Amino acid sequence: MKKKITIVVPIYNVAQYLEQCVDSIVKEVERADEPGVEVILVDDGATDGSGNLADQLALGHPNIRVIHQENMGVAAARNRGMDRALGEWIYFMDGDDWLAEGALVAIRRAVHAYPDSDMILFDAYKSYESKRVNWEHFPQACVWEHREEIQRLQRSVLYYPKEFPQTEVPLAAPWDKIYRLAFLRKYNLCFPEELRVLDDMIFNMEVLGRAQKVSYIKTPIYYYRYVSNSITNCYKRDRIGQDTKVWQYIEKYMDSSEEIQAGNGKESEEFKQSYYCRIIKSFAIALRLNLYHRKNGKMWLEKQRDVKDLLQREPYREAFCKVKVGHLEWKLQMLVLAVRGRQYLLVYLFYLAQNYMIRC
Repeated sequence: MKKKITIVVPIYNVAQYLEQCVDSIVKEVERADEPGVEVILVDDGATDGSGNLADQLALGHPNIRVIHQENMGVAAARNRGMDRALGEWIYFMDGDDWLAEGALVAIRRAVHAYPDSDMILFDAYKSYESKRVNWEHFPQACVWEHREEIQRLQRSVLYYPKEFPQTEVPLAAPWDKIYRLAFLRKYNLCFPEELRVLDDMIFNMEVLGRAQKVSYIKTPIYYYRYVSNSITNCYKRDRIGQDTKVWQYIEKYMDSSEEIQAGNGKESEEFKQSYYCRIIKSFAIALRLNLYHRKNGKMWLEKQRDVKDLLQREPYREAFCKVKVGHLEWKLQMLVLAVRGRQYLLVYLFYLAQNYMIRC
């Protein structure tokens, strides 16, 4: 039977959070009185019992299915769920997060109001241990139907302050969006499984590269759990190598996109500027998660040498040289000026300041 909404939840070592995640979905299905919801839990080779817990949580809920697979990464887990989905619309959650009260009611109203949208964007909450922060994208609800507007959204997936300086909320995550499944399948849009970082950013970049209508609803539907020692915030031995694969993917995308290459070159230059901003943003993250991380194991002078060497490699050299500084948030402007002036001690001080602000 055709379902209205499919919720896909990739699961990897989130046993302590999974019950809250699934319970929030079950409660929302009951609250919305929405039988046309299916839930697909994808156990991505979890080693902490998450897969067995998923099986237990699915008992007594015929709308919940569990898929078990070898560990292949979150992109592959989401794609597996997408392949099995029966819904008209698909929504991706993470196993350590949970739905906000009224989420499915808001989603149901949105798909009834905008049935021809390819993507519908919502707000969310960012949840810390002792507080929550509103995750609001834009000041008011909106519908984008012109390609020029959607191209601007697409560039903002790479780096949002350049296009929308009034917002502090990135657009790369999948869990504050629902997607029309027929649209995704028509263009074979899926998460790139060869990437281990920023695969969700690339997915949304490609979705917006095809979308003809995007709607934004100012309703928070999701709680994103921020965990300081989570997999996204711990030491990444191969972060630079993984980022490099992303840059190669984006460059290939830019070269093959007729829309980006068409016209007088303005769109190509705008897209490149967003790309440069993303590289610089990711370099700043790599300082924290790799280059200067205490688990790196190298002496400080060796770390400094690695930073200098990386900044001489492409596409980092080109990005720091050609980015328009005014497109960046002020912290990254300081970083670019330090690099251009070859003040590498200031780059290290930037890392220290970044670490301090995150701890606070």
